Amino acid sequence: MGEQGTVKPCKHFNPERDAGLLYGNLRGLASDSSYSAIINILSKRSSAQRVEILFGYHAMYGRDLIQDIKSGLSGDFQQTAASMLLTPAEYDATSLYKALKGLKIEARVLVEILLTRSAEEIKCMKESYSVKYHRSLETDIEQSCSGNLKTFLLKIVALSPDCDIQKKISSEFHGEFKDALKSQLKVIESKPQFFVEKLYRSMKGVGTDDETLMRIIITRCEVDLRDIKTSFQATHGKSLSKFIEGDTSGSYRKLLLAIVDQ
Repeated sequence: MGEQGTVKPCKHFNPERDAGLLYGNLRGLASDSSYSAIINILSKRSSAQRVEILFGYHAMYGRDLIQDIKSGLSGDFQQTAASMLLTPAEYDATSLYKALKGLKIEARVLVEILLTRSAEEIKCMKESYSVKYHRSLETDIEQSCSGNLKTFLLKIVALSPDCDIQKKISSEFHGEFKDALKSQLKVIESKPQFFVEKLYRSMKGVGTDDETLMRIIITRCEVDLRDIKTSFQATHGKSLSKFIEGDTSGSYRKLLLAIVDQ
């Protein structure tokens, strides 16, 4: 877990107590206090602790917490809350599948995830992808992508820990595609600033790219979200929280701000 994350493990963690609170509050959603209780639990537990709650909930009630959240909540709040109960590898695998199997390939999502994760994280997401979808990530990249993008992504998902991506790009690609990859890689090597611009673009102008907003907040909240917040303020002269306040609403906004403002 990164020291610059906003979400830390709860020191007095009790998964059975949290499971009980979630069970009760998911059945009392007419009151604002129930939404607040759900937000308080999800935003103040580490990913590993949230997974423990998930298992505890099933053991105590014989029910799937993610399914209860999907049936009890709605909209972006529901999607964010449900996503927070996945392991990082499961969430990455889910995001990659959506990017590969939607109406069109979302190359920016594929590049964002695969170029900002370590070799060990890629290994874990590949395993999760195989378990969840009963097919390999490589197979879906092979079938869904083409040209230089396919070649590049397949090279990335086969990285070893000591692989030098810069050298691989220089030796295996040419022309404008190579230059574009090198430029992208330079940005990604400064990860906080890379995510600052992704977050900014997700909220600027009319409408919000909620998929990108929630994906970055959830995946970076235990890694480097504090650094991202600092860089965001320095770059755009306005805090990340203020941008989120202006672009989101309701319980969804409250959950994102609870994660960001710790």
